[in-house]
Amino acid sequence: MKYILLSLGWILSATIACSAGAAGSCQMSYKVQPGQIWVSEVTSQFKSTAAEAEAMPPTRFSVRYRILKGDRRGWVKVEAKFIAHSAQVEGGPDYTKLTYTADMHRSGELRNVAHTGSAMPPLPKEQMDALPPQYAAMMAQSNDMMAKGLQTGVFWFPELPENQLSVGDSFDDVQKSDLGNSAMMQVQTVVKTEYTLEDVSQGLAYFSVRQRSQSKVSGMGSKMDTRAVGKADAIFDLEQGMWVEMTTKTQTASSFGDAGSGGTGGLQVSRYRMQRQ
Repeated sequence: MKYILLSLGWILSATIACSAGAAGSCQMSYKVQPGQIWVSEVTSQFKSTAAEAEAMPPTRFSVRYRILKGDRRGWVKVEAKFIAHSAQVEGGPDYTKLTYTADMHRSGELRNVAHTGSAMPPLPKEQMDALPPQYAAMMAQSNDMMAKGLQTGVFWFPELPENQLSVGDSFDDVQKSDLGNSAMMQVQTVVKTEYTLEDVSQGLAYFSVRQRSQSKVSGMGSKMDTRAVGKADAIFDLEQGMWVEMTTKTQTASSFGDAGSGGTGGLQVSRYRMQRQ
């Protein structure tokens, strides 16, 4: 059970536009348009603080975003799919089977976020028919939680403020998620991020980023509490209206049980790059 909680905790932690105005300022909005295709490439590596722990190889994945026409002015529809993931192994989860959709406002507000498909390989029908109903329900919930946990790595770009920013100004982004609410598993996560504009130069806006998060996972007699503190540098392309690069460094600490014993922690370094195809 501890391995399952650690794996889910990794998924949760693996988690975080402008037009030119006056010198050193910008008005933020996303400028994605129907017909565009964007690809996000993410590299992430976790280094445990445990002396006996071996260095984990970096995880790499890519997500393709198709921008479709929205139902209202100022809105578009976004269809996102994993097109590659280094954690995939034969017989294991296939993340390319997942498709995410959302209505996105030019401010970055997301509505009607949903996913279809399952990353887990299906069991043969005769095996599914032989499973007790409660076990089949647990499998379905586990698959749904995995997909929702990966969602933060898909829609990682924040909602933007309405007001114009000058150098030194900040805006906050708060994301809350509840990945399960049953006797089998309960997961609650809160991520608070502050973006501070540091410079506007040659069509790019440069931000420093600070982030705090907490995830609580419980179920099947076990509990895990993960807290993380991170900082990042981020670059926003003013003409394209999209974040193009973000590098984060996050210190995490996890504890198990009511007494907070058996803890583990480490440093997670992630790099996001977004390019229009």
